[in-house]
Amino acid sequence: GYVKYSLNSYNNFYHIFKIIEEKDKFYSPVIKHDGKYWYISLLYKENLVNNQEPRELTNNVIGIDLGLRTLMTCSNGIIVSNINLSRKVKLLEKRKRRLQKQVTRKYNKNKQGNNYIKTKNIIKLEYKIRCIRRKLKNIRNTHIHTETKKIVECLPKEIVLENLNVKDMIKNSYNKKQRHSIQYAKLFTIRQYLEYKCKDRGIVFTLADRWYPSSQLCSNCGEKAKGKQRKNILHGYHIFNCS
Repeated sequence: GYVKYSLNSYNNFYHIFKIIEEKDKFYSPVIKHDGKYWYISLLYKENLVNNQEPRELTNNVIGIDLGLRTLMTCSNGIIVSNINLSRKVKLLEKRKRRLQKQVTRKYNKNKQGNNYIKTKNIIKLEYKIRCIRRKLKNIRNTHIHTETKKIVECLPKEIVLENLNVKDMIKNSYNKKQRHSIQYAKLFTIRQYLEYKCKDRGIVFTLADRWYPSSQLCSNCGEKAKGKQRKNILHGYHIFNCS
């Protein structure tokens, strides 16, 4: 079929549309629906995006620690808050849960035997829920894009990120609330965004070993804590006799 696009988008990306119209070099079209709009993405055989000009990097190395209370804690002092703890996201989540309960009640009222009848009011409520999910997804992705760009724009020579096993973290979580907080933090998405942004700017991206005892080593001599000494390290006490 045909794909419609606005005149404004044609003027902004004229060089891309011109190549697509002249030469048939695109393939594998993928159509997606985000709950409100439809999108089509095409793979192209040639690179249509101009890469960034190489910039001079500093000699700094940035280590990033991921978490749930603070999303990212960097060794250069940058602290990224978790957007899921903000008032805006909490209100949207509360509204989404309220609408989901309304839909469930309407489905139960319109149940006939083993079949559920979808009324116009149910369709309206489901559309509102899809719009809220879309908005939450965009808020989280925008927050991660913005904060990862700030870290990469420091132009260090290397960025070190811990390699987390997110699937096992969700599987071994204590309750449903903790599972959702891990999922909504999008820890693996942070890794993907940092990886391609470092590659674009020529920064070395390193994944730290998952079993490396970084929090158990002395920052001066590198000695490893044993037994009860680990608790003292977590509370900020210096336990080694090194200068």
